[in-house]
Amino acid sequence: MLENTVCSASLLVIILASAVGVFSTKFDDNLLQRFGLSMACLGAVLRLVDLMGWLNANDNARYLMTYGFAFFSVGTAWKFWRR
Repeated sequence: MLENTVCSASLLVIILASAVGVFSTKFDDNLLQRFGLSMACLGAVLRLVDLMGWLNANDNARYLMTYGFAFFSVGTAWKFWRR
């Protein structure tokens, strides 16, 4: 029970932080970072829905979130390399 609560709270933090990053005009991101944050946000939403028992998307949500963080990391590395 505690594990699901902590995981759900962590997913909510990821969802909120990613959504703010994607829609913020003050966050200077590139397309890869924005795409990665969008994927991570969607993956976290799907994982949270899976934890609630409404959908069986466990593996797909994890893959989507992992790929999103990978895109974000590549975009961040690209931004630092260009500067």
